[in-house]
Amino acid sequence: MDEPSEARYMRRKVKAGLIEADHEECAIVVHYEVEATVLGELGEPIVAERQENQKRIKLKTLNENSNLPRLAEEIVDKCKLIHASKLPQ
Repeated sequence: MDEPSEARYMRRKVKAGLIEADHEECAIVVHYEVEATVLGELGEPIVAERQENQKRIKLKTLNENSNLPRLAEEIVDKCKLIHASKLPQ
């Protein structure tokens, strides 16, 4: 008969990192880190793993006549990795 397995839960944190321009592809590259932690029955961390990722946001509508503040708002609305506090930058 199987022994009772320890109940486990997963906690996931996403940390935004560097935001940079990719001039060759007309895109913004958002670097971020995902930290996944498996928790034991009492909430104690058992296994933690970190993975660095990046997301490319292609700016298809960007041209010399673009409304940059409006484009920036659209990007922030669509990409949860970029916090609204980054808009003035």
